[in-house]
Amino acid sequence: MSDPMRTPEDVLATMAAQRVAGWPDWHPEDYCHRCGGRNASWCVDSDRFNAAMGQPAEHRWNGIVCPGCFVELHEAATGLTASWRLVPDTPFRHTAVRRGGNRE
Repeated sequence: MSDPMRTPEDVLATMAAQRVAGWPDWHPEDYCHRCGGRNASWCVDSDRFNAAMGQPAEHRWNGIVCPGCFVELHEAATGLTASWRLVPDTPFRHTAVRRGGNRE
């Protein structure tokens, strides 16, 4: 994964090159294909996803957007403003962090 301080434009340009090359250095879902921001592994029920993105044949950005872009698209498409809950999927792995931010 690349430096998190890269500009979205740089990430989107590099993403296009990675796509053409068959993703040799990145996983396609590492970054949001809409804004270029880093993308966590996340999911939502398909009815909500399709409400935001349209039917699968209509999905823009290869259907890969970050949670923030998804919420923005969902609100624009549905007119609904909602709070979203982020919860860990099971099995959840806890990583202990020592003082000073170092992982054990």
